[in-house]
Amino acid sequence: MGAAPAVDSTFYTTINMYRTIEQILGLAPSNQFDLAAEPMFSAFTATPDFAPYAALGNRIRSTR
Repeated sequence: MGAAPAVDSTFYTTINMYRTIEQILGLAPSNQFDLAAEPMFSAFTATPDFAPYAALGNRIRSTR
């Protein structure tokens, strides 16, 4: 049985996401800002969870 779901309340910026994408794709950092950014390690697990899920529908009308 896997770990219980958790909430990651870490504050991430666009640079953190950019750094994470660079690491996933095996790219070198583009500049000093994404070089110094902390990747979003806590947003991922070591093994994927392929369990199905139920998508929630919109609760707010998207048209006027």
